[in-house]
Amino acid sequence: MRMNRRSLVILSLLSIFMIESAYSQQFNFSLLSYAEQRLNPAYAATDNYWAADALHRSQQTAPDFSINSTSFSFKYPHLMPNRQNVQGGFGLNVMNDQSGSTNTFEVQEVGLSYALQFKSDIGETLSFGVSGFHHKQGFTFSNFLTNTQYIPDRGFDSSINNGETLQELSDTYFRINTGMLYQYMNKNGQLISRLGFSIFDVNRPESSFFNTGSKVPPTYMGELFFSIYQTPKLNVTPNFLWVHHTKRNRLNIGLASEYQVANDTKIGLGLKYLLGRDLISSIELQKGNLSIGMDYDLSVNAKNSANTGAFEFGLRLKGLVREREKRKKQSPKKISQPLRAAPEKRYNLQPITLPSYVPMAQLPIGQVVAKNTKPTKTGTAQVEQSYSFNYSLNQYALKERIKEELRPILNSLMADEIKFVTIEGHTDNTGSAELNNRLSLSRAQTIADYLIENGVSEKRIQVRGYGEEIPISNNNTPLGRAMNRRVVISIYR
Repeated sequence: MRMNRRSLVILSLLSIFMIESAYSQQFNFSLLSYAEQRLNPAYAATDNYWAADALHRSQQTAPDFSINSTSFSFKYPHLMPNRQNVQGGFGLNVMNDQSGSTNTFEVQEVGLSYALQFKSDIGETLSFGVSGFHHKQGFTFSNFLTNTQYIPDRGFDSSINNGETLQELSDTYFRINTGMLYQYMNKNGQLISRLGFSIFDVNRPESSFFNTGSKVPPTYMGELFFSIYQTPKLNVTPNFLWVHHTKRNRLNIGLASEYQVANDTKIGLGLKYLLGRDLISSIELQKGNLSIGMDYDLSVNAKNSANTGAFEFGLRLKGLVREREKRKKQSPKKISQPLRAAPEKRYNLQPITLPSYVPMAQLPIGQVVAKNTKPTKTGTAQVEQSYSFNYSLNQYALKERIKEELRPILNSLMADEIKFVTIEGHTDNTGSAELNNRLSLSRAQTIADYLIENGVSEKRIQVRGYGEEIPISNNNTPLGRAMNRRVVISIYR
């Protein structure tokens, strides 16, 4: 049966919108931090945290025509204990997009991502990712009524066939996407710079929505983010997002600020301008592992009739994933990579616990504080000496003073080859737990490298990094944090 006039008008509007929606589907969200995998699959591996995100966008394009988009994302890190500088990450994204006066046109996607992250230096990471999305789009008539369904004196009956055949106008295909992402974070866990590039629909899938055999062209996206003003509590960052699709370019320019109002609480404000289209303002609150974000899009171009106002709400919950303890006996590892493996079981080691309080006057940076302790029996091995070196904030390189203090340790190890040593790095709780783990490993690593360079066999050295997990003092005071930034060296015999 032929469609009535109202049906034709709605279908025309939907068809016009569908072309625009297909173009902007990659980034139809503004709060992209809650839908990262739709921007770049490399976001699946950026840190040691699992994260679950929910994001909803409601955009009004006309009094009786709206767009409603919802995204759910999840990612989980793939830790590789044998490769401290490499880790992976799995990602999942589910998206539903409905448009029209009765949500008549619908786009649905389900995607899986995997990425590898390479840690090049303290705070520097480089990630490469790939994702596959199952894409489905078409018309749905669950809320669509026509004159065919009208019964005199009763009204409309939705159980009656509406007489339309647009259910046949649908399409499904599989999308392959790739991306890379570079990030640098400082010791405080603040993002200093980010550079990313991704290609969606790199496989040019075949779409038969209008014409059989037509190919979906790739979409290219690039992002740039860097800090222009940074203190331990405040970070101000401009950001840019560029999107290229079918000879068309879009540029999103923004400025964001993040302020730490308490030890585990941050508030962020952002303002973006989508060139020639929208002005986007946002606010975000982070409390521990929970983040809540909101934004509002306002059209600043009279020709941009597709947006008469849009609102987004995002929610994120995350948690740190720690490496599992290895149960099998481990052979000695080369010290060229930071290690967390426990010492060989035959030694039955028990590290010394330092006092919970040492006056600052007795604790200058680099000074040995627990020297020539009496041997402590621990089964088949005994602690002969224990040393502790304290570090300034963000320091991990060896200073000459510390090298001088290491000389007695080096002489002791060289004089008796039966002796072996454990080196344990620790930090305070300033910054992210992941960076603290890496910093503590690097502090212990530099001391191990120094001993090896001066003739101590690497088979006699075990290195651990505990991050902020084993404090010896309260982190709420400068003195307590200074005491916790340390490396403990124990010599066993």
